[in-house]
Amino acid sequence: MMVLGIFVLLKDHRKTVNVTLGLTMLGALIAILSNLIGVSVTDASLSRSILMWNIIIIFIAAVNYHCAMAILDKDKSRKGFIIFFYAVGLVFAAVFLAFPDTFIGMPVPKMYFPNYYTPGTLHWAFNLIFKIVIPALSVYELFRAARSGTDKTQRKHYLYFAISFLLGWVFGIVPTLLTYDIQFDPIWGMLFPIFFAIPFVYAIFRYELLNIRVVAKKAFLYAGTVVGVGLLIGVFDLANQWIGSAYPDFPVWATPLVLSLVIVGIGVLIWQQLREGELLKHEFITTVTHKFRTPLTHIKWATENLRNAISESDREEQLGYIEDANAKLVELTDLLANTSEPNDDIYRYRIEDADLSNFADEAIKALTNHASAKKIYVARDIDPHVHALFDASRLKFVLQTLIENGINYTPEGGSIKVIVKKGQDDAICSVTDSGIGIPKHELGLIATKLYRGERARSTDTEGMGIGLYMSRGIIDRHHGTLTADSQGEGKGSTFTFTLPVGK
Repeated sequence: MMVLGIFVLLKDHRKTVNVTLGLTMLGALIAILSNLIGVSVTDASLSRSILMWNIIIIFIAAVNYHCAMAILDKDKSRKGFIIFFYAVGLVFAAVFLAFPDTFIGMPVPKMYFPNYYTPGTLHWAFNLIFKIVIPALSVYELFRAARSGTDKTQRKHYLYFAISFLLGWVFGIVPTLLTYDIQFDPIWGMLFPIFFAIPFVYAIFRYELLNIRVVAKKAFLYAGTVVGVGLLIGVFDLANQWIGSAYPDFPVWATPLVLSLVIVGIGVLIWQQLREGELLKHEFITTVTHKFRTPLTHIKWATENLRNAISESDREEQLGYIEDANAKLVELTDLLANTSEPNDDIYRYRIEDADLSNFADEAIKALTNHASAKKIYVARDIDPHVHALFDASRLKFVLQTLIENGINYTPEGGSIKVIVKKGQDDAICSVTDSGIGIPKHELGLIATKLYRGERARSTDTEGMGIGLYMSRGIIDRHHGTLTADSQGEGKGSTFTFTLPVGK
């Protein structure tokens, strides 16, 4: 659940609840990793360096209070307290970083841990202020609102957060007990993130922060990344210990430095993926706006001309423009609606054994006029009677998309070739054009949702980057494959799909 904080933080950085909740979760993740790794290493100096990352708890407390005030819509009225807590946190962090002995002494073995905290001279103040006073104030404000509010539903919401925050901080204090030699197993402190995750999950529904289905997919991927990073840290730690024992003169800082560089590299890759998603979303909104504006503008012009029309033929002509524009709007709406359909569409497919050869011939004939208008020659290499299992209405969309793309992205005088043949275990259909081609670095992105290459955007401004994405989904649900191939820009492209072979 901790990884989900990334998405809250990046989803809408303008919402205080999003930012503070996301930062709380990310800070908690850092604190947990610092604890788990720091108490596991055998080198006391390295253990101390890692455990110093627990200074992040200072800011978790301040941000958590800020989050509670945002939930209560009191972040403006409590602005003075919020600033004060951040300022106090900065002072303590600066002192601890400048004088590490005030925060933590040299770790020593405790219970079953090779190294554990030894409290520094000001560690008591750190615990008192940032683990007790500020969290208690946050919980108090939430409980107070839950008791004094007039809206019964809202009071339940506040009570929910208050209990979750309280339990989270109570379990978060547990690892501190062993610091002062109170023999209580710190493993119970692992319940801390669970209770902190509860209000996060609730906030997804309460504040409608995210699309759950999209988050689930991305969270799984990034959770896997975090687990991988954790394993990588463990491997580097073991390697560091082995190198230290085998080569005493080897610099102690070398392995942690390499590890840091690797983790930073992984972080950069994750950031690039998130940034790419935001860019695609921006491009999608811009494209959709443009696509809808064109038919709406035609309707507006036709309506104005209709008012001034004198003859019956003029009125019929303007009504025809309106009907065409309306049909275009309906088509765009259906396309967008189909794009967001759930993934269980296969249950609504009507897959039958049919002649793919005849089907491809019909699809080519339907687009002959379009190709002729651009003076594009359409060649056929279609083996007779190639049978496959497919839904005719769905496959029609796929073939039309591939052939229309070939026409749209091929200059006048170019050519398109449609091939249908029977493979060893499947039926194969491909559409090859002599058009603008696809750069090598874009091949992997073709047929992903909303993606359009740079040349594609400049060649066909009306495209939306949805057709190929939907086509791949349709072919996948037929248990086939859709692939793209090109030798580069200006060298044409080939789109090939396979289907289960029929009788």
